[in-house]
Amino acid sequence: MRHSYHDGEIEPKSSGNYFLDENAKDELKDAKSHLSQELKFDSEDNVDSNDSIAIQLNRDVAKWISYFTVKKENRARFQRFLNRGAMYKESVLEILKDNGMPEELYYLPIIESGYQTHARSHASAVGTWQFIRGTGKNYGLRIDSYVDERRDPIRSTEAATKYLRDLYRVFNDWYLAMASYNAGESRVMGAIMRGNTRSFWELSKKKVLPRETRNYVPKFLAAVIIGENPDRYGFHVGANDTFPDIEAVEVPGSLSLNHIAGAMNYPLKKLKELNPHLLRSHTPPSKGYDLWVPDGFASTLQSKKKYLAAKVNRSLRVARTSKGSGHYRVRRGDNLSSISKKYNVTISALKRANSLRSSRIRIGQRLRIPGRAIASLQSDRRYHKVKRGENLSLIAKKHGLSIHYLKKINRLKNAKIYPGQKLITAARKVKANSNYRVRRGDNLTLIAKKVGVSMAHLKKVNRIRGSKIFVGQLLKY
Repeated sequence: MRHSYHDGEIEPKSSGNYFLDENAKDELKDAKSHLSQELKFDSEDNVDSNDSIAIQLNRDVAKWISYFTVKKENRARFQRFLNRGAMYKESVLEILKDNGMPEELYYLPIIESGYQTHARSHASAVGTWQFIRGTGKNYGLRIDSYVDERRDPIRSTEAATKYLRDLYRVFNDWYLAMASYNAGESRVMGAIMRGNTRSFWELSKKKVLPRETRNYVPKFLAAVIIGENPDRYGFHVGANDTFPDIEAVEVPGSLSLNHIAGAMNYPLKKLKELNPHLLRSHTPPSKGYDLWVPDGFASTLQSKKKYLAAKVNRSLRVARTSKGSGHYRVRRGDNLSSISKKYNVTISALKRANSLRSSRIRIGQRLRIPGRAIASLQSDRRYHKVKRGENLSLIAKKHGLSIHYLKKINRLKNAKIYPGQKLITAARKVKANSNYRVRRGDNLTLIAKKVGVSMAHLKKVNRIRGSKIFVGQLLKY
């Protein structure tokens, strides 16, 4: 489950059920006509598409608009959120646009972290997009004792874009996708089943979603409405302090940022601001690491390779990272064709693995390499010696396999076995962390046959009591 970080408490106070104060009532009354002319606005239904989010104004949204805009302390806090967001706005919007995602998602970190790179929630979600460790790693972010790329506003935005796209593919509804981003995919699926509806507002009304999640979408919509109309609400969004154009350059590991800044003749403080994900004052111990530098400085560092190599601190311990991470950081001069040749994969496979709609890539972008993204393949051959009274059904159940798979790997034409016979129970190369995404028409029996395990095993590792599964559900096997 995910929990949002808050710069102070962001929660309207009321007793019992939420209510509209006079300010919120006035807001709801006079804002609809204004907003309908300025935003994609829908007062009845949430009709959105893959690349846009319908902005709905109702009592719940109006409550949050009132909350952010009426009290002095809340206004000051929201102004800080807008100011910090403005610094990254151009970069975030570019990443969203390149991936065909709604630009309105720029406002999600406003309510997640107030665009604070060092934000940490009580549930240990970190960074502007508030990733928990597991989800961050699943979407290609490096997290160890030296680096936490959840704090990197660029890399974390790329990861969040992929995660949100996956959630939208499951629900085909941005409100539900965002609710899942907050509460978790399984929890929202469970709420849909209990509430018997796929309408976020109906699920919220029936209170089958967590209280925080019921407020999450209205809070987001309020942030969009205010952010797109700052003058109307008395806010000012300046563009004085914007995030500079940056590029990634590979520098040696275990290298002090002070030495790098000196080689560039660039302020150390600003270099650290470009790389808030580096947890110490040096690059992580490794062969090399891609560092963010201002555009144009990469060539300066490249020309001083020998100087930088001489400054490496050899005493630092090498960070523990997973083998075969299956990712590649785009460098100057790269294109999909050259990368695909380097890793012996097709361009189409590369685009499909990274959900790329075009061949456009950016310097510093992290690409998943198909075929290498899975951790490691482990050959795990095990045997079972048949005992008196045993049959294939008993043996298959004992080892969490299907009879069909047991016969296949032992090349048995029928179910006849004899005491003392050695049967292979694990002969294939097993993918670490194997998962299967449920498709339309699937059931547990079909999936068990597809992945070569028993239905009992599937139910056990996924903690399924009955046989009910849903489209888009991720099953372990």
